[in-house]
Amino acid sequence: MAALYAAWYLFGPEAAQPDMKMMRMYRLSQLSDADLHSAVAEARKRRVGELQRRREGLQAYLQDAEERSDAREKEHAEWILAREGCDDDPVFKLRNEDLCNRPQPGGGMLRLGPATEESLFGPLPTEDEFIDGVILGACAYVETVREARKQGCLAPH
Repeated sequence: MAALYAAWYLFGPEAAQPDMKMMRMYRLSQLSDADLHSAVAEARKRRVGELQRRREGLQAYLQDAEERSDAREKEHAEWILAREGCDDDPVFKLRNEDLCNRPQPGGGMLRLGPATEESLFGPLPTEDEFIDGVILGACAYVETVREARKQGCLAPH
């Protein structure tokens, strides 16, 4: 009997993945209009915060990339000066094999297009997706119908 209960608990209908539409409908039915207005305001606030975080992240990335680029250019210029005799003087090349055979700094680096917010952080969720995130809250992360009922995301039996 215990084995049957364990199987039902592990594989029964309560162990199934919950339906997001049903959870959303249930959550909406539990909220008043005032709650929905505050959820929309909170979602808009979060979206503005996300936009600001992305812009700051992009600026920091671009500044860091510029500093790295300056350092790479300096290193490349030093490399060219150091191996000046390698191409013209075979004796210099024989005596300084390590220097002349040293790979060009940054030579294997792939040059990519310009960085954008989307290339760094992925696409920005729409305002509706932010609103759903605020309304659903923890419901977006439940994995079973049982968890959804415990979290108040679905109606109890």
